[in-house]
Amino acid sequence: MRKEPITRKIRKRVSNIQQRDGLVRNLVGDALGFMGRNSGGPSGGRIAMLHIGRCGSTVLGNMLDEENDLLWDSEALHPRVARARDLPEVRARERFDEHTFNREIRRRFIHAGKRRYGFELKTEHLELYGLTDPKEARAVLEGLGFGVFISLGRTNVVRQLVSSIRGRQVGNFHINATDRKGLKMVPVDCDLAGFRLDKVDPVMSLEEQLATRQEWMEWNREVVGEDGLHLDFEKHVMQDPSVGYRMICEHIGIKPQELEPSLRRTNPESVDHLLADPKAWRERLKGTRFEWMMDAD
Repeated sequence: MRKEPITRKIRKRVSNIQQRDGLVRNLVGDALGFMGRNSGGPSGGRIAMLHIGRCGSTVLGNMLDEENDLLWDSEALHPRVARARDLPEVRARERFDEHTFNREIRRRFIHAGKRRYGFELKTEHLELYGLTDPKEARAVLEGLGFGVFISLGRTNVVRQLVSSIRGRQVGNFHINATDRKGLKMVPVDCDLAGFRLDKVDPVMSLEEQLATRQEWMEWNREVVGEDGLHLDFEKHVMQDPSVGYRMICEHIGIKPQELEPSLRRTNPESVDHLLADPKAWRERLKGTRFEWMMDAD
């Protein structure tokens, strides 16, 4: 039997430690951050994409990760944020502040080596670490060597919300481009007067859920600023993800490749086909700024 390379064993051991909580994990994180201080490309050239989820970030990220000189680290903070969100004892025991945010990001640079580093952030990722002011969040990211910023939103937040609910139903948010069967999902059914997506979320009405998503996008745009690239799912991803991919490449300063998207749209059907009671949704949203979204793609 062929022996496993020692370098792979070391990476596995470090990865296992990084899944834990406590002093050892923190010390390893600090060590990795120090070791990777000269990794991830030049300071000012690292890339941060802020988005709200269910807006095409994964298909774009997969295309960007095909670049030889770029490591696209997806939602690098998601595992840690999800653990802290789902386990109150972790959040009570561990520090979540600007220092630990910096450590969590710096330790990722070592994986990039001499390649440029890019990753994705959601508002909730930054809020966990106390970074609730967009100007402060921008300054912290710049202090970590990020100088290229992108926001990715979705104008139709009704469809974004429905897509989020359906993804949680089956525990899968993506469909491979070659998969013609799709995912088996039941129509969305919830109390429009108040519901939550995750057990730790606050209960909000349908209107509050939609307004919150618009607030997230506005917050992201403030962090990214006027010098950043602002993309929209409907304009730059939905019909052809290569449109958004090429715009990002131009913004980053790299030559795009001729790539086929690895994923296809998860919920292309009309909203009426995605909901258990579309009539109730229409009545609830009638006369609000969200009404038009029920008939839009």
